[in-house]
Amino acid sequence: MKKATFLLLAIFVLLLAGCEKDPEGNARTSEDTTATAAPYVLQLDPADRSQSIRCLNFVETNEGCYYGWQKSMNGGNGWGDFIYFCPRGEATWYPLCNKPNCQHKDKNCNAYIGGYFGYYDGALYTTDDRMGSIDVVKMNLDGTDHQVVANVKLKQRGGYEWMFHHGKFLLRSNNFNFQIEEMPDYLIILDLADGSQTEPLDEYLQTEKLPTFFDYYYKEKVFGYGQNNDPSLTEFDMATGEIKKRDIGNITGFYATDSILYYYLPKENEVDGKKLEAGFWEYDLESETAKYCGLPAEDIAWISYDEDYIYAGTSVNPEEDEVLYILSRDYKVIDRIELEKGCNYAAAASDRLYFATNNLTKLENYYVDKSQIGSGNLQLIPMDVVG
Repeated sequence: MKKATFLLLAIFVLLLAGCEKDPEGNARTSEDTTATAAPYVLQLDPADRSQSIRCLNFVETNEGCYYGWQKSMNGGNGWGDFIYFCPRGEATWYPLCNKPNCQHKDKNCNAYIGGYFGYYDGALYTTDDRMGSIDVVKMNLDGTDHQVVANVKLKQRGGYEWMFHHGKFLLRSNNFNFQIEEMPDYLIILDLADGSQTEPLDEYLQTEKLPTFFDYYYKEKVFGYGQNNDPSLTEFDMATGEIKKRDIGNITGFYATDSILYYYLPKENEVDGKKLEAGFWEYDLESETAKYCGLPAEDIAWISYDEDYIYAGTSVNPEEDEVLYILSRDYKVIDRIELEKGCNYAAAASDRLYFATNNLTKLENYYVDKSQIGSGNLQLIPMDVVG
């Protein structure tokens, strides 16, 4: 996750205006459902599901889903980040805290986190900022037992961003937000399994620069891209330290497998004198060739993939109504749903699509049952938010 880069998260920051409930019985943890819920087995390790998530502050496990939101703190102390949990099969988000009398509005709450969180090997991980360093904090899936397991020192003042992926914590410079050209790039990787820290690109960064964003992930690979007229996609293999660059155009939306990169060009591009049409593309990693796959819907502004479907939205402006098209993985539109302004697609879980709103006066959260995709009658099902 990123400290400064993920501007999309701003769509959700006002989602949970501080509303206080009765201090008793207003929380739910993942352990509450393990004894009674029907057994469920995800096809993918939760640490690998980031490709299906438009807002990366989201984790799905067998027991349910975890979602990070910002809300107002006690005493007018600004905003804080908290994890909420929805047990599988339910339609309610509960703060991930079972402390008696907790109002879930300060740093003593079990659900409080340092901005963003991730999953690895049966636990959740988040951070706590220190002066000149970041503590990496591990907690149980029910929000209990917060433990500092590592401290990663910042190499310089200025911008930085970070994220959890595939059992790793990645911390990198983010100087483009501050226009500090003379400050060098760096990338530090913490292995959550053993606590070791490495700088695998130290030598590479003596002569090259990191891509503007690291926004896409697949297993041990991290993908980054530039801005404006930069048509290159940078692929970094965390296991080998290898860097590859591919000029594929200015993309939006991306999905990777072991053999193919899937992506979308929102407008016509020109790369090395060759025009690339707007629409869906596939890049074969073995032959290193790209194939055009068509443009089945007009005015697509963003794309998100999961293993079953493609989700294509027509707007990134929260003040506009939006149409969300749902496509098969062979690029055929099979359903659609109209979203009123302020209602935004957030994540695809194995059985649901989740939506959130930035309405300041009324909390509105929804999901769509994925088993209904293709019916032509998709419904946004309201969700409750406790705490």
